[in-house]
Amino acid sequence: MNETEASTLVARLVAFFPGVRFDLDNAKAYEHAIMDLSAREAEQAIESVVTTALFLPPIAAIRAEAMRQRKLDRDRRMPARLSLPGSGTPSPGEWATLLASLLESSARHQRMAEPWYAARGKKPPPDPAQVFVDLAQAGARGEDVQGRLKREVLGYQDDSERRYP
Repeated sequence: MNETEASTLVARLVAFFPGVRFDLDNAKAYEHAIMDLSAREAEQAIESVVTTALFLPPIAAIRAEAMRQRKLDRDRRMPARLSLPGSGTPSPGEWATLLASLLESSARHQRMAEPWYAARGKKPPPDPAQVFVDLAQAGARGEDVQGRLKREVLGYQDDSERRYP
């Protein structure tokens, strides 16, 4: 984001709180603090924060919201499409792409969970995504995983027991 975009966003932020004393030094501090965000991220974060704020939100609240939205966007980009009965089986390449995303997500989860459990002297539980990792590995090897997908993920043996439309 450039300086003009940052100034515009800070001006819009202050406009939501007309009774606030806001001088040039405050504006420069806010601008400097959001310069490393993209204009879209900063705009979305500001719009989200002002909807619930009673007072001018601190810089930390805006940055925290931007990071939360960045994480949500990253999680949305994770390929979650698995072919279900009637729509064909994913290719080994699609399975490999899914596997890479699952492994990255799983590793991120474990990195966050392990220190918490270790600090409390407990063993972390098994990774909840392991069944998906196993399926993706099998699919990447070219194995037929439709039956396992039905049993282990969707919870039915054949189409007569299908619980989902």
